[in-house]
Amino acid sequence: MGPIASRLPLLAATLLLAGCSDRAAAPRAAAATPVIVTGNGDTIPMRETLRVGVLEGDPNYQFNRISWMLARQDGGVLLHDMVSNTKGGLIRQYDAQGRFVRVIGGLGDGPGEYDDFPWGTVLADGSLLIVSQGQARITRFDSAGTLTGTWPGPTSIGDVAPATDSGWF
Repeated sequence: MGPIASRLPLLAATLLLAGCSDRAAAPRAAAATPVIVTGNGDTIPMRETLRVGVLEGDPNYQFNRISWMLARQDGGVLLHDMVSNTKGGLIRQYDAQGRFVRVIGGLGDGPGEYDDFPWGTVLADGSLLIVSQGQARITRFDSAGTLTGTWPGPTSIGDVAPATDSGWF
């Protein structure tokens, strides 16, 4: 599966979550079978696998601007939401049924904290690697959301991906 095709489920889920904003949307007719059209014109049918979000109620289910979302091996998701009342947003975890599990880390300069625009990658063992380019730092949380390490990184980190040798690059 190519790099674009491997991110299509993430895009589809992001689009579903992005619709959960606090702004009222104009009603529109639903497509019989929503599709994603690729750059070369292929169409990929979408199907809903998880729905998370409410317009009113628990703030853990309200979203402002989701900058990324990652699928977990257990069927849940991790997402970074630019929450409107915080600088930098939050990384939140939801289980396979869409229930809120926890906030992971937080905005700041201390251990387990990240900058305004962190980027995340889920590694093969289920741990979460957070890249804070502004802090030139990489932070790792285990699959339970516990901080396991922080390392200095270059100031030009753009993305971190698992490597075939069980490491990352």
